Amino acid sequence: MSGQLSPEIGREFLLTELKTGLTFADLALSAPDGDTVKIQRDIHNARKAYDSFQRFRSRVDLTDHENTELQEIADQLKRALQQLGEPLA
Repeated sequence: MSGQLSPEIGREFLLTELKTGLTFADLALSAPDGDTVKIQRDIHNARKAYDSFQRFRSRVDLTDHENTELQEIADQLKRALQQLGEPLA
């Protein structure tokens, strides 16, 4: 996919990716320690959502307020992924 996404659709897409990623990260953080397959699957899905946000964010024209709002959620997801042991810069 190339080019810009429409602001409304793009913002909703980015927000959905972040919220989905946070849901998977929360599931991984709250899973019993012995359920490693589920934990790894949830971490993988959370990371995919984070990476998707990073890949598409430059294709969406956002207001300063929208950008700040999305970045705060992205930072929450990043912290959760780091807590789960994911290497992020």
